Amino acid sequence: MRVASTVEAATTALTALGGAAQALGIDAKMGLVGQFDSVSAFSSATDAYLQAYYSKAEQSAAKTAQLGRVFDSLGLSMPASLSAFRSLVEAQDLTTAAGQATYATLLKLAPAFADLQSALEGVKSAADIASERADLERRLLEVQGNTAAIRALDLAKLDSSNRALQMQIWAIQDAQEAAKAADELRKAWSDVGDSIMDEVKRIRGLTEAGGEASFASLMGQFNAANASARGGDQDAAKLLPSLSQSLLTAAANAATSRQELDRVRAQTAAQLEATWAAIQGRSFTPVTGSTLVAGSASPMPGVDAAQPMAPANDDLVAELRQLRDEVAQLRQDNNAGHAATASNTGGIKKTLDTVTAEHGGQAVSVAGAAA
Repeated sequence: MRVASTVEAATTALTALGGAAQALGIDAKMGLVGQFDSVSAFSSATDAYLQAYYSKAEQSAAKTAQLGRVFDSLGLSMPASLSAFRSLVEAQDLTTAAGQATYATLLKLAPAFADLQSALEGVKSAADIASERADLERRLLEVQGNTAAIRALDLAKLDSSNRALQMQIWAIQDAQEAAKAADELRKAWSDVGDSIMDEVKRIRGLTEAGGEASFASLMGQFNAANASARGGDQDAAKLLPSLSQSLLTAAANAATSRQELDRVRAQTAAQLEATWAAIQGRSFTPVTGSTLVAGSASPMPGVDAAQPMAPANDDLVAELRQLRDEVAQLRQDNNAGHAATASNTGGIKKTLDTVTAEHGGQAVSVAGAAA
Protein backbone atom coordinates (compact mmCIF):
# COMPACT_ATOMS: atom_id res chain seq x y z
CA MET A 1 0.00 0.00 0.00
CA ARG A 2 2.84 2.35 0.81
CA VAL A 3 4.46 1.63 -2.55
CA ALA A 4 1.24 2.43 -4.40
CA SER A 5 0.68 5.68 -2.59
CA THR A 6 4.31 6.67 -3.08
CA VAL A 7 4.19 5.94 -6.79
CA GLU A 8 0.88 7.82 -7.14
CA ALA A 9 2.28 10.90 -5.36
CA ALA A 10 5.43 10.79 -7.46
CA THR A 11 3.42 10.43 -10.66
CA THR A 12 1.22 13.38 -9.76
CA ALA A 13 4.16 15.62 -8.95
CA LEU A 14 6.24 14.64 -11.96
CA THR A 15 3.27 14.97 -14.33
CA ALA A 16 2.74 18.53 -13.12
CA LEU A 17 6.40 19.31 -13.84
CA GLY A 18 6.23 17.66 -17.26
CA GLY A 19 9.31 16.71 -19.20
CA ALA A 20 11.01 13.29 -19.35
CA ALA A 21 10.64 12.67 -15.58
CA GLN A 22 6.95 11.88 -15.91
CA ALA A 23 7.81 8.79 -18.03
CA LEU A 24 9.90 7.15 -15.31
CA GLY A 25 9.08 3.63 -14.22
CA ILE A 26 7.97 2.53 -10.75
CA ASP A 27 11.48 1.72 -9.53
CA ALA A 28 12.85 5.04 -10.72
CA LYS A 29 10.00 6.90 -9.07
CA MET A 30 10.50 5.04 -5.82
CA GLY A 31 14.23 5.79 -5.94
CA LEU A 32 13.57 9.47 -6.62
CA VAL A 33 11.16 9.79 -3.70
CA GLY A 34 13.69 7.92 -1.54
CA GLN A 35 16.04 10.91 -1.90
CA PHE A 36 13.72 12.86 0.41
CA ASP A 37 12.78 12.27 4.02
CA SER A 38 9.21 11.43 3.10
CA VAL A 39 6.67 11.47 0.29
CA SER A 40 5.28 14.68 1.75
CA ALA A 41 8.71 16.32 1.58
CA PHE A 42 9.05 15.22 -2.05
CA SER A 43 5.61 16.69 -2.91
CA SER A 44 6.42 19.98 -1.15
CA ALA A 45 9.72 20.30 -2.98
CA THR A 46 8.19 19.70 -6.42
CA ASP A 47 5.34 22.09 -5.65
CA ALA A 48 7.76 24.84 -4.56
CA TYR A 49 9.81 24.33 -7.70
CA LEU A 50 6.67 24.53 -9.85
CA GLN A 51 5.59 27.83 -8.28
CA ALA A 52 9.04 29.43 -8.42
CA TYR A 53 10.19 28.44 -11.90
CA TYR A 54 7.03 28.00 -13.96
CA SER A 55 4.89 30.78 -15.37
CA LYS A 56 1.37 31.42 -14.17
CA ALA A 57 -0.02 29.98 -17.36
CA GLU A 58 2.09 26.82 -17.00
CA GLN A 59 1.04 26.39 -13.39
CA SER A 60 -2.63 26.77 -14.30
CA ALA A 61 -2.27 24.26 -17.13
CA ALA A 62 -0.66 21.74 -14.78
CA LYS A 63 -3.37 22.14 -12.14
CA THR A 64 -6.06 21.88 -14.82
CA ALA A 65 -4.60 18.62 -16.10
CA GLN A 66 -4.31 17.25 -12.57
CA LEU A 67 -7.92 18.05 -11.68
CA GLY A 68 -9.03 16.72 -15.04
CA ARG A 69 -7.59 13.33 -14.23
CA VAL A 70 -9.37 13.32 -10.87
CA PHE A 71 -12.73 14.08 -12.48
CA ASP A 72 -12.05 11.40 -15.09
CA SER A 73 -11.53 8.88 -12.29
CA LEU A 74 -14.91 9.89 -10.88
CA GLY A 75 -16.55 9.50 -14.26
CA LEU A 76 -17.41 13.19 -14.39
CA SER A 77 -16.54 16.06 -16.66
CA MET A 78 -14.66 18.90 -15.04
CA PRO A 79 -16.94 21.96 -14.57
CA ALA A 80 -16.07 25.16 -16.41
CA SER A 81 -16.94 27.56 -13.58
CA LEU A 82 -17.55 27.84 -9.86
CA SER A 83 -21.32 27.85 -10.33
CA ALA A 84 -21.09 24.68 -12.43
CA PHE A 85 -18.97 23.02 -9.73
CA ARG A 86 -21.56 23.93 -7.09
CA SER A 87 -24.37 22.53 -9.21
CA LEU A 88 -22.39 19.30 -9.60
CA VAL A 89 -21.95 18.97 -5.83
CA GLU A 90 -25.62 19.64 -5.12
CA ALA A 91 -26.70 17.11 -7.77
CA GLN A 92 -25.21 14.13 -5.90
CA ASP A 93 -27.60 11.56 -4.41
CA LEU A 94 -26.58 11.39 -0.76
CA THR A 95 -28.91 8.43 -0.09
CA THR A 96 -26.48 6.11 -1.93
CA ALA A 97 -22.96 5.10 -1.05
CA ALA A 98 -21.65 6.13 -4.47
CA GLY A 99 -23.27 9.55 -4.18
CA GLN A 100 -21.84 10.03 -0.73
CA ALA A 101 -18.32 9.08 -1.94
CA THR A 102 -18.48 11.45 -4.90
CA TYR A 103 -19.88 14.22 -2.69
CA ALA A 104 -16.99 13.83 -0.25
CA THR A 105 -14.39 13.84 -3.03
CA LEU A 106 -15.86 16.99 -4.59
CA LEU A 107 -15.76 18.77 -1.24
CA LYS A 108 -12.09 17.87 -0.93
CA LEU A 109 -11.42 19.18 -4.44
CA ALA A 110 -13.41 22.40 -3.91
CA PRO A 111 -10.51 24.55 -2.59
CA ALA A 112 -8.14 23.44 -5.36
CA PHE A 113 -10.80 24.02 -8.04
CA ALA A 114 -11.57 27.51 -6.67
CA ASP A 115 -7.86 28.38 -6.70
CA LEU A 116 -7.60 27.13 -10.27
CA GLN A 117 -10.53 29.29 -11.40
CA SER A 118 -9.00 32.37 -9.76
CA ALA A 119 -5.69 31.69 -11.47
CA LEU A 120 -7.35 31.18 -14.86
CA GLU A 121 -9.22 34.48 -14.59
CA GLY A 122 -6.02 36.43 -13.93
CA VAL A 123 -3.76 34.67 -16.42
CA LYS A 124 -3.79 34.89 -20.18
CA SER A 125 -2.49 32.10 -22.33
CA ALA A 126 0.41 32.61 -24.68
CA ALA A 127 -2.03 32.41 -27.59
CA ASP A 128 -4.18 35.12 -26.04
CA ILE A 129 -1.17 37.37 -25.55
CA ALA A 130 0.00 36.82 -29.12
CA SER A 131 -3.45 37.57 -30.50
CA GLU A 132 -3.68 40.72 -28.40
CA ARG A 133 -0.30 41.91 -29.68
CA ALA A 134 -1.26 41.19 -33.28
CA ASP A 135 -4.40 43.30 -32.91
CA LEU A 136 -2.44 46.19 -31.39
CA GLU A 137 0.18 46.05 -34.14
CA ARG A 138 -2.54 46.16 -36.79
CA ARG A 139 -4.20 49.15 -35.13
CA LEU A 140 -0.83 50.91 -35.06
CA LEU A 141 -0.36 50.31 -38.79
CA GLU A 142 -3.87 51.66 -39.47
CA VAL A 143 -3.14 54.84 -37.49
CA GLN A 144 0.14 55.26 -39.36
CA GLY A 145 -1.65 54.74 -42.68
CA ASN A 146 0.75 51.94 -43.65
CA THR A 147 -1.52 50.18 -46.14
CA ALA A 148 1.28 48.09 -47.62
CA ALA A 149 2.16 46.52 -44.25
CA ILE A 150 -1.51 45.83 -43.46
CA ARG A 151 -1.98 44.11 -46.78
CA ALA A 152 1.15 42.06 -46.21
CA LEU A 153 -0.37 40.78 -42.95
CA ASP A 154 -3.62 39.93 -44.72
CA LEU A 155 -1.81 38.10 -47.50
CA ALA A 156 0.11 36.03 -44.97
CA LYS A 157 -3.18 34.68 -43.62
CA LEU A 158 -4.29 33.48 -47.07
CA ASP A 159 -3.33 30.36 -48.92
CA SER A 160 -0.67 31.02 -51.53
CA SER A 161 -3.09 30.01 -54.31
CA ASN A 162 -5.50 32.82 -53.37
CA ARG A 163 -3.05 35.68 -52.91
CA ALA A 164 -3.02 36.73 -56.58
CA LEU A 165 -6.81 37.05 -56.53
CA GLN A 166 -6.62 39.27 -53.45
CA MET A 167 -4.02 41.44 -55.19
CA GLN A 168 -6.41 41.93 -58.14
CA ILE A 169 -9.21 42.96 -55.77
CA TRP A 170 -6.96 45.55 -54.13
CA ALA A 171 -5.88 46.90 -57.54
CA ILE A 172 -9.52 47.45 -58.59
CA GLN A 173 -10.33 49.10 -55.26
CA ASP A 174 -7.31 51.40 -55.56
CA ALA A 175 -8.37 52.46 -59.07
CA GLN A 176 -11.92 53.20 -57.90
CA GLU A 177 -10.69 55.26 -54.95
CA ALA A 178 -8.31 57.20 -57.20
CA ALA A 179 -11.13 57.98 -59.65
CA LYS A 180 -13.37 59.09 -56.80
CA ALA A 181 -10.67 61.35 -55.39
CA ALA A 182 -10.05 62.88 -58.81
CA ASP A 183 -13.76 63.54 -59.30
CA GLU A 184 -14.05 65.18 -55.88
CA LEU A 185 -11.04 67.36 -56.69
CA ARG A 186 -12.57 68.34 -60.04
CA LYS A 187 -15.86 69.28 -58.39
CA ALA A 188 -14.05 71.31 -55.74
CA TRP A 189 -12.14 73.29 -58.38
CA SER A 190 -15.34 73.71 -60.41
CA ASP A 191 -17.08 75.25 -57.40
CA VAL A 192 -14.13 77.57 -56.86
CA GLY A 193 -14.17 78.56 -60.54
CA ASP A 194 -17.92 79.24 -60.45
CA SER A 195 -17.53 81.53 -57.45
CA ILE A 196 -14.74 83.42 -59.22
CA MET A 197 -16.84 83.89 -62.36
CA ASP A 198 -19.80 85.05 -60.26
CA GLU A 199 -17.56 87.72 -58.80
CA VAL A 200 -16.37 88.68 -62.29
CA LYS A 201 -19.97 89.09 -63.42
CA ARG A 202 -20.79 91.15 -60.35
CA ILE A 203 -17.81 93.43 -60.96
CA ARG A 204 -18.73 93.90 -64.62
CA GLY A 205 -22.32 94.69 -63.67
CA LEU A 206 -23.87 91.67 -65.34
CA THR A 207 -25.58 90.64 -62.10
CA GLU A 208 -26.44 92.25 -58.81
CA ALA A 209 -26.02 90.78 -55.34
CA GLY A 210 -29.70 91.41 -54.56
CA GLY A 211 -30.85 89.53 -57.66
CA GLU A 212 -32.19 92.62 -59.52
CA ALA A 213 -31.05 93.37 -63.06
CA SER A 214 -28.18 95.86 -63.20
CA PHE A 215 -27.96 98.95 -65.37
CA ALA A 216 -25.53 97.24 -67.75
CA SER A 217 -27.79 94.21 -68.09
CA LEU A 218 -30.88 96.33 -68.72
CA MET A 219 -28.99 98.45 -71.24
CA GLY A 220 -28.10 95.30 -73.16
CA GLN A 221 -31.71 94.10 -73.13
CA PHE A 222 -32.97 97.54 -74.20
CA ASN A 223 -30.52 97.74 -77.11
CA ALA A 224 -31.35 94.21 -78.23
CA ALA A 225 -35.09 94.93 -78.11
CA ASN A 226 -34.59 98.14 -80.13
CA ALA A 227 -32.66 96.30 -82.80
CA SER A 228 -35.28 93.55 -83.00
CA ALA A 229 -38.14 96.04 -83.13
CA ARG A 230 -36.51 97.96 -85.99
CA GLY A 231 -36.10 94.64 -87.77
CA GLY A 232 -39.85 93.93 -87.58
CA ASP A 233 -40.19 92.04 -84.24
CA GLN A 234 -43.48 93.33 -82.83
CA ASP A 235 -43.10 91.43 -79.52
CA ALA A 236 -39.75 93.13 -78.94
CA ALA A 237 -41.35 96.52 -79.70
CA LYS A 238 -44.04 95.88 -77.06
CA LEU A 239 -41.33 95.28 -74.45
CA LEU A 240 -39.59 98.61 -75.05
CA PRO A 241 -41.74 100.81 -72.76
CA SER A 242 -41.25 98.56 -69.72
CA LEU A 243 -37.57 98.07 -70.51
CA SER A 244 -37.14 101.82 -70.85
CA GLN A 245 -38.73 102.44 -67.45
CA SER A 246 -36.60 99.76 -65.78
CA LEU A 247 -33.47 101.11 -67.49
CA LEU A 248 -34.08 104.68 -66.30
CA THR A 249 -34.84 103.47 -62.76
CA ALA A 250 -31.53 101.56 -62.70
CA ALA A 251 -29.77 104.59 -64.17
CA ALA A 252 -31.17 106.83 -61.41
CA ASN A 253 -29.75 104.42 -58.81
CA ALA A 254 -26.37 104.09 -60.51
CA ALA A 255 -25.79 107.66 -61.75
CA THR A 256 -23.15 109.70 -59.93
CA SER A 257 -24.51 113.09 -61.06
CA ARG A 258 -27.61 114.76 -62.46
CA GLN A 259 -25.83 115.42 -65.72
CA GLU A 260 -25.05 111.71 -66.16
CA LEU A 261 -28.68 110.78 -65.55
CA ASP A 262 -29.83 113.44 -68.01
CA ARG A 263 -27.46 112.05 -70.63
CA VAL A 264 -28.87 108.53 -70.20
CA ARG A 265 -32.43 109.83 -70.46
CA ALA A 266 -31.62 111.77 -73.62
CA GLN A 267 -29.94 108.72 -75.20
CA THR A 268 -32.89 106.52 -74.28
CA ALA A 269 -35.35 108.97 -75.78
CA ALA A 270 -33.27 109.24 -78.95
CA GLN A 271 -33.19 105.47 -79.40
CA LEU A 272 -36.94 105.22 -78.86
CA GLU A 273 -37.48 108.00 -81.40
CA ALA A 274 -35.39 106.14 -83.95
CA THR A 275 -37.30 102.92 -83.30
CA TRP A 276 -40.61 104.78 -83.53
CA ALA A 277 -39.56 106.23 -86.85
CA ALA A 278 -38.68 102.75 -88.11
CA ILE A 279 -42.06 101.46 -86.98
CA GLN A 280 -43.82 104.35 -88.67
CA GLY A 281 -42.06 103.48 -91.88
CA ARG A 282 -43.47 99.95 -91.62
CA SER A 283 -46.94 101.04 -90.47
CA PHE A 284 -47.78 103.59 -93.18
CA THR A 285 -47.73 102.70 -96.86
CA PRO A 286 -47.80 105.67 -99.35
CA VAL A 287 -50.58 105.55 -101.92
CA THR A 288 -49.27 105.60 -105.51
CA GLY A 289 -50.69 104.80 -108.84
CA SER A 290 -49.07 101.43 -108.90
CA THR A 291 -50.72 100.42 -105.65
CA LEU A 292 -54.17 101.30 -106.90
CA VAL A 293 -54.03 98.94 -109.86
CA ALA A 294 -57.08 96.72 -109.87
CA GLY A 295 -56.43 93.27 -108.47
CA SER A 296 -53.11 94.23 -106.84
CA ALA A 297 -52.43 92.76 -103.39
CA SER A 298 -52.22 94.83 -100.26
CA PRO A 299 -48.58 95.59 -99.27
CA MET A 300 -49.18 94.07 -95.76
CA PRO A 301 -51.50 91.08 -95.10
CA GLY A 302 -54.96 92.12 -93.86
CA VAL A 303 -54.44 95.86 -94.55
CA ASP A 304 -56.17 97.92 -97.25
CA ALA A 305 -53.60 99.68 -99.38
CA ALA A 306 -55.81 102.74 -99.70
CA GLN A 307 -55.99 103.22 -95.95
CA PRO A 308 -52.95 104.09 -93.81
CA MET A 309 -52.15 101.68 -90.98
CA ALA A 310 -52.40 102.72 -87.34
CA PRO A 311 -49.20 102.89 -85.29
CA ALA A 312 -47.95 99.43 -84.37
CA ASN A 313 -47.38 100.25 -80.70
CA ASP A 314 -49.35 102.97 -78.92
CA ASP A 315 -47.51 102.28 -75.65
CA LEU A 316 -44.20 103.02 -77.33
CA VAL A 317 -45.51 106.32 -78.65
CA ALA A 318 -46.83 107.32 -75.22
CA GLU A 319 -43.52 106.44 -73.60
CA LEU A 320 -41.66 108.44 -76.21
CA ARG A 321 -43.84 111.49 -75.65
CA GLN A 322 -43.31 111.27 -71.91
CA LEU A 323 -39.56 111.08 -72.39
CA ARG A 324 -39.67 114.12 -74.68
CA ASP A 325 -41.54 116.09 -72.06
CA GLU A 326 -39.05 115.07 -69.38
CA VAL A 327 -36.07 116.00 -71.55
CA ALA A 328 -37.63 119.38 -72.39
CA GLN A 329 -38.22 120.09 -68.72
CA LEU A 330 -34.68 119.04 -67.89
CA ARG A 331 -33.34 121.44 -70.52
CA GLN A 332 -35.46 124.25 -69.11
CA ASP A 333 -34.29 123.54 -65.55
CA ASN A 334 -30.70 123.32 -66.74
CA ASN A 335 -30.90 126.66 -68.58
CA ALA A 336 -32.49 128.34 -65.53
CA GLY A 337 -29.72 126.98 -63.34
CA HIS A 338 -27.03 128.26 -65.68
CA ALA A 339 -28.69 131.73 -65.76
CA ALA A 340 -28.77 131.91 -61.97
CA THR A 341 -25.14 130.82 -61.77
CA ALA A 342 -24.11 133.49 -64.29
CA SER A 343 -26.02 136.19 -62.37
CA ASN A 344 -24.43 135.25 -59.09
CA THR A 345 -21.01 135.14 -60.67
CA GLY A 346 -21.51 138.66 -62.13
CA GLY A 347 -22.53 140.06 -58.74
CA ILE A 348 -19.48 138.59 -57.06
CA LYS A 349 -17.19 139.92 -59.79
CA LYS A 350 -18.66 143.46 -59.44
CA THR A 351 -18.14 143.42 -55.68
CA LEU A 352 -14.53 142.28 -56.06
CA ASP A 353 -13.84 145.01 -58.64
CA THR A 354 -15.23 147.65 -56.28
CA VAL A 355 -13.11 146.49 -53.37
CA THR A 356 -9.88 146.00 -55.28
CA ALA A 357 -9.89 149.19 -57.40
CA GLU A 358 -6.43 150.67 -57.84
CA HIS A 359 -7.40 154.02 -56.28
CA GLY A 360 -9.97 154.57 -53.62
CA GLY A 361 -11.13 151.01 -53.31
CA GLN A 362 -13.87 150.52 -50.78
CA ALA A 363 -12.90 148.92 -47.55
CA VAL A 364 -14.59 145.76 -46.37
CA SER A 365 -15.85 145.92 -42.81
CA VAL A 366 -16.68 142.87 -40.69
CA ALA A 367 -19.38 143.28 -38.07
CA GLY A 368 -19.21 141.08 -35.05
CA ALA A 369 -22.37 139.48 -33.78
CA ALA A 370 -23.59 140.66 -30.41
CA ALA A 371 -22.88 138.23 -27.62
